[in-house]
Amino acid sequence: MKVGTWIPCYRSWVRGDEVLRLATTAENLAFDSLWVQDHLVAPVGGLEDTRVEPVRQWLDIEEYGNKEFTAVEYYGEENWWLDPYMLWGFLAGSTTKIELGSSVIVLPYRDPVVQAKMLGTLDVLSKGRMLFGIGVGHVEAEFNAIGVSPAQRGLRTDEYIRVIRQMLRGEEFDFAGRFTQLPTIRPLIKSPQQPSPPVLVGGNSRRAVRRAVELGDVWLPARLEPEQVRTGRRYLEEQAAEQGVPCPGIAVSLIWGISDPKAPYTGKSLRKFLSVENAAELLNEYADLGVQHVTIDLPNPSERILMRQLELLTEAVVKSGVRAN
Repeated sequence: MKVGTWIPCYRSWVRGDEVLRLATTAENLAFDSLWVQDHLVAPVGGLEDTRVEPVRQWLDIEEYGNKEFTAVEYYGEENWWLDPYMLWGFLAGSTTKIELGSSVIVLPYRDPVVQAKMLGTLDVLSKGRMLFGIGVGHVEAEFNAIGVSPAQRGLRTDEYIRVIRQMLRGEEFDFAGRFTQLPTIRPLIKSPQQPSPPVLVGGNSRRAVRRAVELGDVWLPARLEPEQVRTGRRYLEEQAAEQGVPCPGIAVSLIWGISDPKAPYTGKSLRKFLSVENAAELLNEYADLGVQHVTIDLPNPSERILMRQLELLTEAVVKSGVRAN
């Protein structure tokens, strides 16, 4: 099982020098992947106007995902969010081996042809290291702020995946969709990973699972315990069998903290804190379920704390032995 970690592009201390040090450290510690995240703007207002839709569909998750937040409370308190595509480009030039993923790109926010061109270029420049994690989005006020209908987010996502994958084949094509109409074009790009970088479909809903089967390569749920992954995997296998297609893989996005016996974490946090030993046990549970990749968002109020968390997570990964499984 592969293990990755996040570059917290939502922290105002994350600038060029810090990203370079984090990326270099993660690669030197033999992490398998670095992950970016996506928001464009944080609409300002009360809960009624800017409520973030709770992530509680089908598979119940921990309290953190079910609380109600305004957009600013949920992701905009520091008034900072580096663009994921630009950050990917910086990471591609700052690393040589580590895979570069997203948890997740909100696919309906941007034109699919432009996204395909950026993703394909990144895959070329990184020598085939891109992992394209995508989601439909769940902040209605953000959709409204940028002029995209939240009611059509699922339909747009499905269509945009098709456009992007077709673009990255590098062959002439035309496309007549509900949101995208293209005459016969040459895409002027071809992804080294064919037919495209792996598409990891984010979401904890049944529709997200079906989308992964229909259009993706991997299902990417968030913050699920092993038993919940087991339930989701059964549905994933059922859907793949019904459609007569290979079953997608599974990657899981987690929000953990690793307890530091030398310096217990005292900051504000809603995340789960684990000992190195408990984290190692959980990693083995995910691996035993056939999870191919986990990406872990660690406590990151400062560079110093995040660097220590990377060291502690490395201890857990080594103790677990999951890379040998």
